[in-house]
Order: sequence, then C-alpha cells, then structure tokens
Amino acid sequence: MSVLAINGSPRKGGNTHQMLEKILEAIGEDIDKKIISLKDYKLSPCDACYSCQNSDGRCHIEDSVEGILEKMISSDVIIIGSPVYYGSVTPEVRMLNDRIGFMSQGRLEGKIGVAVTVARRWGHINALMQIAAWFLNVGMIVAGPGGGWCSATAMNPGDFGKDKEGVEKARSVGRRIRDLIHRLRR
Repeated sequence: MSVLAINGSPRKGGNTHQMLEKILEAIGEDIDKKIISLKDYKLSPCDACYSCQNSDGRCHIEDSVEGILEKMISSDVIIIGSPVYYGSVTPEVRMLNDRIGFMSQGRLEGKIGVAVTVARRWGHINALMQIAAWFLNVGMIVAGPGGGWCSATAMNPGDFGKDKEGVEKARSVGRRIRDLIHRLRR
C-alpha cells in the first residue's frame, strides 16, 4: 500500500508541506509514502479540447500532468494539500484537478482521498469541499480525521506548528489513513 501526498503550495517547505509531513509521520513506517510539490512540476491549464476523452486519456498538452496522474494511479491513498487563496485552492491544485479529472477515466475509482488545507483566517471549508468534491467526482472514497476538518490556521512560514489543533488534526488523519490501509489489507 502506498500514500501520495500532493503539496499544492507554491511555497516549498511551507505550512502546507509541514502539515503533510505531520500526516505522513502519523501513518507510520510500514507504509510506503511520498510527498510531491506541484511547484516542482510544469502544469498547464486545461483547454477543454476533450482529446483525452476521445483517446486513452492522453492529453495533447506537453507538461508534467500525465506523470503525476501515473503516480496517483499507482497509489492507494492520495492526499491533496492546498493553502487557501481567497477562499479557494491554489491555481496549481485547480489546474491539476481540472486536467486529471478529465484524463483519469475511472482509473482513480476506489482510492482513498484526503483533503488538507491551511489558511490564514478563513476559507478552509470552501477549499476542503473543492478537493473533496473532486475526489467524489472521480470515484474516490473521501476520508477525514473525524470530529472536524483536516485544516490548520497559519500565516507566516512555520506557523503551522503553533496551531495545536491543526497539528492534532494532521496526526488524527494520519492515524485514520493508517487504520484504513490496515483494514484494506485484510
């Protein structure tokens, strides 16, 4: 079983990355896990040509999205983390979801999806719902920490660690993922 955490922040090593690291730490050592940062990939917006719908899911746009899709397909759990920008996910997350949504063609169905957000003050729920709705739209199973949302409040780099409730939500969702993986292994 494997977990792919996707950091949708344009800031490498920032609060969203720190939250994803805390989740992966709580999953434990016996699970294969990896974080990728969208900042490290070339992403282009969907141009709604539908060529992927009329083929084997291949897109005519030459960038990194097909490679990310392959990583998602080979993973059992996909965590998408995004800082909140004006009540929404980052443009990077939006581009990825638009493209993968069209290209996946059922290949993500049944995988576990976890939405994670970090915001300065507001917008957590809207951004979480954008990610969770995308998971549902592509046929994934949405998991959360239980007892609330997997979100944290932070503004400056390093503030994530100061949000004790956010840190505990990250640990809680990591434990939930570990539990789900062990249940699926039975």
